[in-house]
Amino acid sequence: TMKTSSLFLIASALFVFSCKNQNTRSAETNSKIDSLATEVKPVFPIIACYEEIAGKDTFRLKVERYETTAKGSMDYLFSEKDQSRGSFVGMMKGDTLVADYTFNAEGTSSVREIVFLFFRDKAVEGYGPVVEENGRMRFQDVHGLTFGEGLNLQQVECIH
Repeated sequence: TMKTSSLFLIASALFVFSCKNQNTRSAETNSKIDSLATEVKPVFPIIACYEEIAGKDTFRLKVERYETTAKGSMDYLFSEKDQSRGSFVGMMKGDTLVADYTFNAEGTSSVREIVFLFFRDKAVEGYGPVVEENGRMRFQDVHGLTFGEGLNLQQVECIH
């Protein structure tokens, strides 16, 4: 019986010791997995489309919004004038997009700064005085823009 209880004690100690080692390893492994998950955290865009039809003219905007950046396409489809189609890449500052829009119009490729304010189901384009800088049109003061006088696009289902 003394031998049995000694054996039981040793077996119990080994069991407790092995459980502690497993928990330690498991905690280390969990820590490694957690740090790897933060490093490789996937970022999915919020994709939205907007459109405005004014008479025979159509304006379309497709935006892929990430946490601090955005990219997409924008088309000015005029019925009587040359159309312009292009893409943009920019920064999201809260609900405001500030981006460079590269587009083709009248057979020429151009770049201009665009600003859109997103709220509820609308995308409203900002307007203000512009200057040319290194072949690119940009706003004189991006903080002093007027919203609501130009394009007021309504969110629509993305089909294009």
